[in-house]
Amino acid sequence: MRKEYLQMDVGTDCITVTLVKEDSGRSLRDVRHAALPPGTDPADILQQLVRPLNRAGSKVHLAFSPGFFLFRTVVLPFSDPHKIVQILPFEMGEQMPCSIDDYVLDYILCGQEDGGHRIVVAALARETIEEWLTICRNTGLVPEAITVCNVELCKMITETGNADFLLLDCGHGELSLYLVRQGEIVFIRSLPFFPEDDENLPGMFAAGIRRALLLSEKCAPAESCRLPLFYIINRAAGDRRIETLLTRGIRQGFGGEADIRYIDEEMLAQITGKNGSGMSWQRLFSACGSGISSSSPEFMQGKFRPVRGRGGAGRKMLFFLALFVCSSLVFAGLQFYEYRRLTEKVRALREEIHSVFRETRPDVKRIVNPVHQLQTTNNEIRSMYSQGNVGREAGFSMLEILAELSARIPASYNVIIVRLVAEASSLRIKGETPDFNTVDNVQKLLEESPYFSSVEISSANHAAMENIVRFELKIRLSRQVDTT
Repeated sequence: MRKEYLQMDVGTDCITVTLVKEDSGRSLRDVRHAALPPGTDPADILQQLVRPLNRAGSKVHLAFSPGFFLFRTVVLPFSDPHKIVQILPFEMGEQMPCSIDDYVLDYILCGQEDGGHRIVVAALARETIEEWLTICRNTGLVPEAITVCNVELCKMITETGNADFLLLDCGHGELSLYLVRQGEIVFIRSLPFFPEDDENLPGMFAAGIRRALLLSEKCAPAESCRLPLFYIINRAAGDRRIETLLTRGIRQGFGGEADIRYIDEEMLAQITGKNGSGMSWQRLFSACGSGISSSSPEFMQGKFRPVRGRGGAGRKMLFFLALFVCSSLVFAGLQFYEYRRLTEKVRALREEIHSVFRETRPDVKRIVNPVHQLQTTNNEIRSMYSQGNVGREAGFSMLEILAELSARIPASYNVIIVRLVAEASSLRIKGETPDFNTVDNVQKLLEESPYFSSVEISSANHAAMENIVRFELKIRLSRQVDTT
């Protein structure tokens, strides 16, 4: 039976994509690698790596280097997976730099200590998971699992008979350390470095490895110095310079007795062929699944968990159908609400138009189309008061009437003209003033004008709350004006 696996190992400095095809006991590998210089878009790099691969039907797994994780070691009085999952957020809450809700947690059991169970806890930021799932989907990839690089490889090395070793994964700018004691991973860390500093890199590698071993609670300082076995993975895509500097650093820090083994194609084939279960490459593609770690950490948890099984596609279709129906109902509801709101606005606007028309033309009893009727009235008044119509009925320009009003009402009077309506042979003025005497005086002054044949006070009311008098004057225009 043919099986295909696509593994994406994402480091802080590089991406490695491995496509493995197994058929009738034979395995074919296609490994592609690319560096991630600062400022590079990871989506573009991943697209360039996977485009040449024939990956149809492959199971896709995503693994991150330790540089993406926060690792902590805790000791719990029990080893039940469900209890550990429940207690981890409380144990880790005070040790995290941000809110525990911003991370996805999983763990590895790594032995017993003082009657308790030692656990290596890994925390991966939800933002990182969302970002890379989006990048993968935009590239046409749907990962089934997310884990830590090289965890399964460490377990497979222990099955070859080596129970104590340090696995070093060196890239372009990140060195990942995996410490295994008595067949269990007890410590994982990331050591960033500057690849250009050839002179100081060996010493820095040696010091960094020693410091990491000293930080491990499982390993005493004396044991760190006598660590006999080192495995080195060169992820720098054919550039053996970093590998050589790392080897020199190990020799300087741990002496010539240090056993250094390089994991190349030949050794990887030996490791994958010697495991007791008879499985080969599938073990390297961490099909952990549940998110409750008995083998490897799994971070496709909660909302990130893919829909599995034969009914997965059907459930997705039902989900999108339900989402479409709900969205349609919400859209229809919003449209109906908007229609009701606009209808109410139109009704209020029509009432306002009719109110303005009745106030402007109280002599018109039948209102058919108030907007058109007002336009007709305005055109008549505009032609009536346009300059050059002297000699016709009320042959004044509007400017002449305004100038006459301004000249007749003294500036010392506190009078505010609120509204002026000009008709064919009359004017209607609404205004405000502090007292009734001013209204009478304005009437008398305007009656003296040759432009006005009569001035009547239509209404005058005192507004007690505002302490003003609101009044309305109706003025009849003279047919002829003696301007001499």
